[in-house]
Amino acid sequence: AKQNHSSPDLFDKILIATHSRLHEFKSQEIANTVWAFAVLNFSSPNLSQLNSKVTNSIISSGDSLNYEEMNQLHQWRLWCRENDCKISFPSELQDRFFNSFIRKDGVPSRWQSDVAGIFEIMGISFEEEVRTETGYSVDMMLTINGENIAVELDGPSHYLVKSQTQTGPSELKHRQIRALDQISLVSIPYWEWGDLHANKKENVLDRQKNFLKKKLE
Repeated sequence: AKQNHSSPDLFDKILIATHSRLHEFKSQEIANTVWAFAVLNFSSPNLSQLNSKVTNSIISSGDSLNYEEMNQLHQWRLWCRENDCKISFPSELQDRFFNSFIRKDGVPSRWQSDVAGIFEIMGISFEEEVRTETGYSVDMMLTINGENIAVELDGPSHYLVKSQTQTGPSELKHRQIRALDQISLVSIPYWEWGDLHANKKENVLDRQKNFLKKKLE
């Protein structure tokens, strides 16, 4: 799933195996499996039964869940919201998932500081490292004509190696922010920003401002 490789036939087989052997799974294996379904937005008529069994299993092992598992399960719960799945966790456990997910604050990069400076020059109002209602942290939240627009500066770690294809986790984040937070999201790939520095004869700042303006249109 991290490699954003989707194979419906493979995931159908995983679904069948998971359904019949879930009682043998450890909590990390359960979290990994349902998170992969969420990342790849996998759909099957048999998922509702599995979701019910997963919910009961997670509730029974709630006290032993670690940080990574709770983060994955939070994103799986969000995916269930996306797809109108009927699952129900105790509010205390839901709060634990959410609080785990928001535990780490984002740290602005030098690139982010550069872009922030350009938005200031352009007279655009924004905040950095903003949490959305779903718990995601976005690099910048712009306010333009009363509308919130999330801006994500996606460096190399957000893409597959030697590729311009986003990783599964990055696609999941963007999709859920758009679908559940209902916020417009603009992704700025690192290579597009880097290309703005290629022509030394032109004014880099002017190109950066024009680039950002087009991205926000």
